[in-house]
Amino acid sequence: MKQHWRGIGVTLFVNWAVKPFSMALLGWIFIRHVFAPYLPAGQADSYIAGLILLAAAPCTAMVFVWSRLTNGHPLFTLSRWH
Repeated sequence: MKQHWRGIGVTLFVNWAVKPFSMALLGWIFIRHVFAPYLPAGQADSYIAGLILLAAAPCTAMVFVWSRLTNGHPLFTLSRWH
């Protein structure tokens, strides 16, 4: 695990410092302004909270890609790549 510290560090940074805040910004732009007329009144905050939660949860494809890009150990990911 010590030899993979950069990959782990980048993944943690992206997952917890970049994605939630970028999704909050995109949610504010699209939910509050672009799609506001089409959403039920008073539910915009719930939609934005849902977008932030989706952004904080890494998807399987992202886990595969980051592991492959960092030459990660297959046992740290969801499947074995040889």
